[in-house]
Amino acid sequence: MASARKRPVVDETDPALELLLEDMADWPDHSLWVAGEEAHQARLPRPLSVLTCRADVANHLAEQGASCTLNPLDFSPWPLASLAVAGYRIGKEKAAVYHVVNALLQRLQPEGRLVLTGHRQEGMKSLVDRLAAAEGLDLGLSRHGKGLLRAEVRRRSEMVAPVLADRGHGVLRELELEPGLTLFTAPGIFGWDKVDAGSRLLVETLEQQGEELWPRPPQRVLDLGCGYGYLTVRAGRHWPGVELVATDSHAGAVQACAANLVRQGLNGQALLADCAAGVAGRFDAVLCNPPFHRGFDMVGHLGQRFLQRSRELLTEEGRALFVVNQFLPLERLARPLFGQCRELARNRGFKVLALQP
Repeated sequence: MASARKRPVVDETDPALELLLEDMADWPDHSLWVAGEEAHQARLPRPLSVLTCRADVANHLAEQGASCTLNPLDFSPWPLASLAVAGYRIGKEKAAVYHVVNALLQRLQPEGRLVLTGHRQEGMKSLVDRLAAAEGLDLGLSRHGKGLLRAEVRRRSEMVAPVLADRGHGVLRELELEPGLTLFTAPGIFGWDKVDAGSRLLVETLEQQGEELWPRPPQRVLDLGCGYGYLTVRAGRHWPGVELVATDSHAGAVQACAANLVRQGLNGQALLADCAAGVAGRFDAVLCNPPFHRGFDMVGHLGQRFLQRSRELLTEEGRALFVVNQFLPLERLARPLFGQCRELARNRGFKVLALQP
């Protein structure tokens, strides 16, 4: 009797990811899964090859035996027409989605198949419509309730040119994000073409209350979850000569932040690390705009990790500034870890908290 297939588990339930994981159990060799941030706690049905731009995802899946490639979604390790099957649970950034789909279609063998899952309201329907209109592709679509869609795309012939406009995903470009502040950023990084409103409030608070919080300018500053480096650069401008360390789980974000440190002539480094894992030494200041855009169900888990790591890395006289949405109860998580937790500023959407050991 054949053994029953073990159902994959996702701790924070994501039906679109579960649907894709179920499909993976039967994938042949020469297959590839492109894993996004939703896969940080996925349980694999079997070891397989994975490409991801996230350090947390790579670490988690490698522990389960997956062969992980961690980079800013660079597909050059896979030759054209080399994959029998590829799979992708579509993400939030359209530029990244189109880039991944283009690259996977080009790397499918003739008659190879690309499995895509996602919700209609996430852009899955418009993606499917665009693929259905492309030449040289056969497309099958199934619906799984509550707007969840699964598409299977097959190539009929050689495909070299991209079929979707991805806005130059991953290609660094300079944007004037504020008057007098031009930074490198790229499509595919969260909030890549703007200054996040929470980060702007944190910087305003730092400029207005920084001397009170740090009577002596800090020697080392950590930007925990740096993105393309807005907080890092603004901190370097506020405290000239300070040593800056910026960390993020996203390979493309770290690449952009590193370029900004060089371009701005700042004393610092950008490190690809999951919640500053492996970062050495202590810091007089930690700045953090946590990545709670993953979803409200992630707030407790992520908040606890970011707060704990900040407490571990702060000097005893140090301060951490966190900015979060007003309605998130980060204070409740912070008080058991920090001697002081007080609100410094708020606006219509965000609040800034100062944390001291």
